[in-house]
Amino acid sequence: MNSLSSLSCRQSDLNSMFNDIDSVPVFVAGLIEDPVGGSQLGETLTATLIDQFGRFRDGDRFFFENRNADGPGFSDADLAAIRATRLSDIITQNTFVTADQIGRQAFESAQCCSTGGNDVPNMMCVRVNGVINLQEVDVCDVEDMTAAALAFYPGTVDPSNSVFYDCACQSAVMVSSSTAVSATAALVIAIAATLFA
Repeated sequence: MNSLSSLSCRQSDLNSMFNDIDSVPVFVAGLIEDPVGGSQLGETLTATLIDQFGRFRDGDRFFFENRNADGPGFSDADLAAIRATRLSDIITQNTFVTADQIGRQAFESAQCCSTGGNDVPNMMCVRVNGVINLQEVDVCDVEDMTAAALAFYPGTVDPSNSVFYDCACQSAVMVSSSTAVSATAALVIAIAATLFA
């Protein structure tokens, strides 16, 4: 079972829960696998998602790239325009977040925070003696600390008091406040308002 993950804490958890590798559920094993190819997923879930989404696309007669026998579908110019549309464009067209707040790359702007992955440290807002600081933590520590409400990801809300903390784990604003917030917080608020309206 040690072949699923290179992390000793995960290996010991698996060994304590399952008798052998054949008794580990596929989804659990997939979540535990070491990430591959610049992804945050292991081999099993990567292969599964590629296969499944490929089948969804190929079987969807309304998929935007499909050209049906009963009509040409989108023109080449339309397809080019659709492919050129970025997540940041969709966000700015449908929320109060502006282009200068979010930037061209929604997931690569200064407002986005690292939450770990292949050779990238897991950065967390860690509460020690009531003071919150940005700290690097081990993958296994992340699970324990978040479960105990001692840590949360930068760029999210502190679950203990609903205060939004930015990428440096600096207190930004109460989420329920009408004060101006960062692009990340604004996006979260906009999505929450849409979902729960």
